[in-house]
Amino acid sequence: MSRNIFTMLENDDLIDVRKVRQEVVERLDKFQRRLKKNFDKRRKQAKIYQVGDLVLVHISSVVAKDKSRKHCAKYKGPYYIVECLENDRYRIADILGANGPSRTLEYQGVYAAESIKPWVIFASATEEL
Repeated sequence: MSRNIFTMLENDDLIDVRKVRQEVVERLDKFQRRLKKNFDKRRKQAKIYQVGDLVLVHISSVVAKDKSRKHCAKYKGPYYIVECLENDRYRIADILGANGPSRTLEYQGVYAAESIKPWVIFASATEEL
């Protein structure tokens, strides 16, 4: 069906609705495949974490009082991975005492792999690598 539907309406031609619907479905499929292809070009594989790994969590909204947001922390932690869920999601928990001595309750939450990054532990100068 190569003719434009508006041309067909102007000429009082009969329109086969099934053909029009089929063409719309085909065009939508083609468009969605193109969108997926472009998205997948820039997407990198999510990092895989194991239960017990120490991680930092991205802070999505930073509230800064009397200072620039530019100098505020972008991540908080450390937390540890409690459970690996489907679709690159992880259940994380607070390390008691790590985020202040007044914390008595353990925080738990579910985060996507792209919202967390590994907690880096540097070896001391006396240890051999």
